[in-house]
Amino acid sequence: MSTRLPLFELSLAACLTALPLSAAAQDWWTLSDADFAAEYEAMAFADDIPGQSEVAWMLFARVNQPVPYADKTASTWELWPSNDDTFDPNAPAFRTEDKVRAIPDLDVTKAEQAADPFDTFPEKAGEERTRNMLSYDYIRDNGLITKDGIAAYLSAGNSVDVPIGSVEIKADWGAGATDGAYQWTDGSSGQTFSLLGLHIMAKMAPTPEDPFTSEEPSWFWTTFEFQGNEGLDNAIGFVTYPDALSAAEIDALLQQAGLGGSVWGNYRSVGTQIRFSDADNPHIVLGNTKMEDFAGLPLQPGKLSPLPASDWTGWNSSCHSCHATAAFQPEDKEFFGFQAQIGTGKLVPHMLDGYASMDFIWSIPFNAK
Repeated sequence: MSTRLPLFELSLAACLTALPLSAAAQDWWTLSDADFAAEYEAMAFADDIPGQSEVAWMLFARVNQPVPYADKTASTWELWPSNDDTFDPNAPAFRTEDKVRAIPDLDVTKAEQAADPFDTFPEKAGEERTRNMLSYDYIRDNGLITKDGIAAYLSAGNSVDVPIGSVEIKADWGAGATDGAYQWTDGSSGQTFSLLGLHIMAKMAPTPEDPFTSEEPSWFWTTFEFQGNEGLDNAIGFVTYPDALSAAEIDALLQQAGLGGSVWGNYRSVGTQIRFSDADNPHIVLGNTKMEDFAGLPLQPGKLSPLPASDWTGWNSSCHSCHATAAFQPEDKEFFGFQAQIGTGKLVPHMLDGYASMDFIWSIPFNAK
């Protein structure tokens, strides 16, 4: 990894010189999520990897803007509605000021949800999912928190197409204090969690008519990891479109967003994705070693879990391909089952015949009852 310049050596002039021109004149970190999507859709979907890398870091800085919470500060995304806030039919209407978060709102991992006997890692605390109010309001207001509600919504001739500007977050927390990582400590128990991975999916264009096959982008996918994660360098070598920004450009973006000198400089963008495949790459790879570890290759001898990321020889992970299978069968009121090895590239033809897309949001199938 490139050596970062100490932030105190970056003068304002140097920051503005390093900063990509597309961001230099914009208060991009204060725009509403809808306005940000409208402003940066073209850059996100232009097939220009440095531009996509810039959008990724802007999203990372935006969702990690510090906001007051109790006697501390939290990242913006931490105070968004969790899956429990969203899908519990008895949960009151969400208000940020009423949010109670002693510890991260942890869900079970994908391996556990798939009921596959993957090895567990003792340092892993769990995964947390939150979403902004655009996504939350759409899901709640349209009854997408139950199978009956989804069936009724679809039978009325609707398709699931969350608003542009919606943002979904998935975070991987490690148990205990990891030096240099962002940490959350419960003031009552003293229990500490360290943020090791952060997925960001941002809706920046309408959902295409056939999301199971279309290469027309609608969601922008990016994922970040703590720089000390084991095997990260090796894993990034398999990513189709890894981060293309220099250390100076990254530092300048963080500095402009008010995050200079913070722990967020200790994270790396793994890369970006906007579709199944393209003319040069029939199998676009993107994943997170903490959240898509099950997709590493090869498997351990005699086990269903892979070798450590440092020993991988391939990575069968695609954010877009996986999330495209978040789907509902209205007639039977059943979801398409999560498959840990869905693979990369285009989906198997006709695999989802009779299903309706949940607009790439796996939290709906995992939580709507």
